[in-house]
Amino acid sequence: MFELRRSDDAGFAPWPLERSSALVKEIRDSVAEKLRHALEHRIPEIDRVLIGRRPNGENAGPTSARVRIIPLASIGHPQADMLIRRILIEVPGECPLRADDIAWAVSGLQLDRPVLDKQIDLTSSDDQAQLGFFGVDKPGRIWRSVTPVALSEAERRRIDPNRVKTDENEKKGGHEKYVEHERASFAIAQALRRANVAAKVSSIRLQREPFDRRGARVEQFAEGTRFSKHCLWHVELEFELPVSGPLLIGDGRFLGLGVMRPVTLEGDTK
Repeated sequence: MFELRRSDDAGFAPWPLERSSALVKEIRDSVAEKLRHALEHRIPEIDRVLIGRRPNGENAGPTSARVRIIPLASIGHPQADMLIRRILIEVPGECPLRADDIAWAVSGLQLDRPVLDKQIDLTSSDDQAQLGFFGVDKPGRIWRSVTPVALSEAERRRIDPNRVKTDENEKKGGHEKYVEHERASFAIAQALRRANVAAKVSSIRLQREPFDRRGARVEQFAEGTRFSKHCLWHVELEFELPVSGPLLIGDGRFLGLGVMRPVTLEGDTK
């Protein structure tokens, strides 16, 4: 666990939730560069587990060996502002790099091009309280997206805001919305399989609006990413059995998207 701290006075440097991908990419690239200088003989492995590709640009797998940089929004009570103050670095057992080498590369890292126009230091943290809100050691049956899920195979049709006012054919009918929902539901099933989540899903809810009052619509997360706003969805999943976190799904799970959190709905006692 690492915290975002201001370089000038060591206070927290909250990062906007909708720019989570920019934060993850900045950390990922800086860590990779630091490791390349320290472990020159392992550059191919560094690129493979951090960037997801070989030095020649080719894709590299398996994804189960990749390091995950997980932005943790401040959640857990109604007044929580959902800004990012902490980062969780998850190093899987299949990763060929040592976990302590990666921790060394992250600790003390300074972000020189932050969204906040101020220098930010990444400092190691022993505060594990926030992890419970993301399902670590606290399994849950119902999960909701904090950052939207990227489903490249389920892109919605773009509607021209100028034409929709005058052209009835530009509007989406019930059947088209149903087909989009079904396509997205199938993509969710594939995303869970790729994330190695074996639990069966009993219901799926999809929308563009955030589930949390202080969250952000999906369109706000697309800026600066390779994902179209039309393939981003806020998702609620109900599993038949409890699932443990951290849970990240979708094509953007290595870029700060698809971060889920467990919730308890009224009447849910299982």
